[in-house]
Amino acid sequence: MHLPRAIASLRRRLGFSSLHGRPGTPSNQYSSGADPSVRGAPESTPSEVFRKPTVNDGDAKRNIKWNQQRWGQMSGWREYDQYGYRWGKGHQQSVGDLAKLADDMFRPLTRGRHDLKILEIAPGGGRFTAEIIRYARELVLVDLNEAAIDVCRERFRYYPTPITYVTNDGASLGVVQDSDFDVLVCYDSMVHMHPDIVQSYVSDLPTLLISGGFAWLDHSGRGQREAGHRTAMTRELMSDFAEEAGLIVESQPYRNDWDCISVLRKP
Repeated sequence: MHLPRAIASLRRRLGFSSLHGRPGTPSNQYSSGADPSVRGAPESTPSEVFRKPTVNDGDAKRNIKWNQQRWGQMSGWREYDQYGYRWGKGHQQSVGDLAKLADDMFRPLTRGRHDLKILEIAPGGGRFTAEIIRYARELVLVDLNEAAIDVCRERFRYYPTPITYVTNDGASLGVVQDSDFDVLVCYDSMVHMHPDIVQSYVSDLPTLLISGGFAWLDHSGRGQREAGHRTAMTRELMSDFAEEAGLIVESQPYRNDWDCISVLRKP
């Protein structure tokens, strides 16, 4: 099937009526730069009890709903997951762990530049954002959940780097206004996304990246697994999605025993 028709068909199945998301849906897009008085941190609200989702995410639409329920509660970020550094009060990850990952697997691709325009998909609590912002002259953060956007807005409000915050439909990047990104990043989020959603995102990359720009996508590399809630993505599927989108697969190293980082470059 011709790629644009295939992607349009996919998005119709997901419930989106256009190639670039749902027309008429507000983008909730706004910027914050050196002036922290603009769009400051959200007002504090009484703590709510985190409710762990139980919905089955066997298909793409249910997967989006699961991701909304799992990551869309501020109480989850604050108490249950400790802003992503201790998932479900269990698996713990230090700031040093993230720094080492970024230095080993992302930094070499920047080729010594610190003036990149970077888009990050699903930044969550901003753990990896804190790493890639070192290389950015400008950042755009896109997330399905307003709670995650609020966490990042609060966390980075005093950074001088211009940051644009966008909420999307959880499966496409049509709400992003720019098309001149050097780099597109997604860390520890695509691991929870249904393959159809990953394919939808990958199909948007050529319209967003400059020629020679690259995407750095962290995803399940060995299929579905209950531990860590990994979906049925594989390294081979990502290669297929990249080829269909006209992107070059530059490398696909594993960052652990299950998760793969695919580096896709636009010719």
